[in-house]
Amino acid sequence: MFDYRRPFYGKILVLLNVLVLVDYLSVCVVPFVNTGTEWYFALPGLAFPLLLLALVWFVILWAALKSKWVWVSVIVILMG
Repeated sequence: MFDYRRPFYGKILVLLNVLVLVDYLSVCVVPFVNTGTEWYFALPGLAFPLLLLALVWFVILWAALKSKWVWVSVIVILMG
């Protein structure tokens, strides 16, 4: 996942993208969880619009940089 030839800021962007992807997917699981007893699953659901906006921003960024990570973000958005 990390290449030593890639600049440091590229590694940070990939790490941030992966964190947003994992958070977005965990929020997409909320409708399938009983939030009456598992209330801590419902709290990240409040950030769903922000996570979706962050993913769209990453799609635009990766498309501008012509990176393969654009497809990962697009697939996760379509899965959600």
